[in-house]
Amino acid sequence: GQFEVMEKTLRTIIERNPNDIQALNALGYSLADRNIRLKNAYELILKAHNLDPKDPFILDSLGWVNFRLGNKELALKQLQDAFRIKPEADIAAHLGEVLWILNRPIEAEEAWRQGELIDANNATLRETLKRLKPSWAISMDIVASQWDGRFAVRASDRPTNNNQGGSGSFTLTKNGLSDTLEIRGPMGGAIAKITINPGEAILERDGKKVSAIDADTLIQNTLGLPLPARGLSNWLNGQLRAGSPARLERDNQGQVKRISQDGWDLAYVWNESKKIERLTMTRNTNTGSIDVRLIFDQVNE
Repeated sequence: GQFEVMEKTLRTIIERNPNDIQALNALGYSLADRNIRLKNAYELILKAHNLDPKDPFILDSLGWVNFRLGNKELALKQLQDAFRIKPEADIAAHLGEVLWILNRPIEAEEAWRQGELIDANNATLRETLKRLKPSWAISMDIVASQWDGRFAVRASDRPTNNNQGGSGSFTLTKNGLSDTLEIRGPMGGAIAKITINPGEAILERDGKKVSAIDADTLIQNTLGLPLPARGLSNWLNGQLRAGSPARLERDNQGQVKRISQDGWDLAYVWNESKKIERLTMTRNTNTGSIDVRLIFDQVNE
């Protein structure tokens, strides 16, 4: 498998250069993360650490292998030191897990919150939360699949001091990997229908179809509306767009309060049933700003 190939490659590098810090750490961490050959993993990582004691990523690996070996208090100190030197989502995931196993859930959640503020899309952090804090990961059987509501868009262009905007209503339907966004004018007349599939977006208007790779660009160029359509169903469920780093902030109950991703800042208002009521999306660049406000009529079960 891939791991065997990687292990063989790293061991070859270490044979040629026994003090290759990156190879020592990479191999040791890979073993520790898979919870296999922990004694060898510890020896590799410890050697890397002795060669570079201040490297936070090696210190993270050392803490993680000590955790796997059952040295939880030592692991905690090493991971706290690593996170203090270099706040990274991976390290926050490990630190939170050690705190969680030590029965310190409030501190664990705080570590994970810090990790989500750094990069909520980090694979290690997401996998950790899925195992230990599943309530923070929306279950696929309770996510909404259709939203109806109204929108208002305001855009300002700084160089020309021009302001433009628009408003209307919308319906967004999610079906598998496809999203369908129907945009209507203020009086309810159809403006356009956009079907968003992985790798392609198709806009239908006045009996004509236009396609593009990116849905956001397609809507901007065709309708003049700077609406973030790609991955919108994820955002409306309080989830992240796939494939790019994101900053995520939760309230005291663990509900998503803010997301920053792909240049957009999202602010959520949820009702008592944890259904979305309002969403404000803003984007500021050197050339201007965009403000999109969505108010939801209802969320289908």
